[in-house]
Amino acid sequence: MKPSDFLDRLDAADLGSFIVTTESGSIYELQINADHAVIVRHPAVDAPQAADASHLYFDEAPIECHFRMIQVGYPATFVFTRTDRDDVSDYAATIRATAEIRSIRRVDPEGRGRGS
Repeated sequence: MKPSDFLDRLDAADLGSFIVTTESGSIYELQINADHAVIVRHPAVDAPQAADASHLYFDEAPIECHFRMIQVGYPATFVFTRTDRDDVSDYAATIRATAEIRSIRRVDPEGRGRGS
């Protein structure tokens, strides 16, 4: 791991694989390609098993998402649309806000740069 692997911010146009960690200890694996982004959330290792904000629906499962920008020091916001809810007339999307972002790390050195 090199210092250059860590980013201050991540835009939706930054293609590749990333690990995003939050103040609460959650870890997000984010895969961004030209067509879409997929995220997998892992709750904090020491989070209690109770059904609270530390354990969320679809934890540990890949979910297609949309976002504009993630920046260290600020919460991130992800928007999820689910095809299994297409028949629910008043469902538009799910919005998930994270705790403050502590780090963003690129995990695929060959994917450096925008549009690569």
